[in-house]
Amino acid sequence: MDRQHAKKIHFLHACEHGDVHAFGRTLTALKHQYANLITYTWYRKPTAQDRKFFDYDYVGMMNLGLLNKSLFSSEHQYYLCGPLSFMENIYQQLMTIKPISSEQVFYEVFGPHNSLKANK
Repeated sequence: MDRQHAKKIHFLHACEHGDVHAFGRTLTALKHQYANLITYTWYRKPTAQDRKFFDYDYVGMMNLGLLNKSLFSSEHQYYLCGPLSFMENIYQQLMTIKPISSEQVFYEVFGPHNSLKANK
């Protein structure tokens, strides 16, 4: 089975620090295996053991404004996962950078279920 995807995949992740970075090592291995996988990681409070530009790229909360605007396109699909308040923030940032159709946004709520679009 061919697992190579022809288009670039941008994976954005935010967490507290490297001790709680879900699938951190797995993502690093996948980046070496698939040239079209590009990751961007935010650590809110990196530890002394966390290495910038190896374990994470940015400090603080996820800020899409730090990324090249060309990453965002009306042709892309966006998958959001996390607590509802986090996803609402990212959704608003995304819509400010590149207004897109709601059909392009897919999400999975971590925590009590609610609708991302119902709160708009």
